[in-house]
Amino acid sequence: MAQKPDWWALENPRNKLRRYLGPPRLEFYQWEYGDPGHKPTCIWGDFVAPMKHPKPRTKPSTFRTTQENASPHDAVTPPGFARAFFQVNP
Repeated sequence: MAQKPDWWALENPRNKLRRYLGPPRLEFYQWEYGDPGHKPTCIWGDFVAPMKHPKPRTKPSTFRTTQENASPHDAVTPPGFARAFFQVNP
């Protein structure tokens, strides 16, 4: 029999997925974990939500709203969030 994982998470930029999955367990902006950027991101799952440590934003958002303008860099998990997430979900 398969063992239940300690935690699991599904990440997706804020968009239509919430229509199918309901409200996310966590919604955050990159700058709330010390990273540059303003991309709103949702996470569903069974995990401990890391505490946000927002730093003041100093420049306007460069988030692209259309898929045609998105770059591969936009799909990378911000390192500040990844570090905070894995500290509370080892």
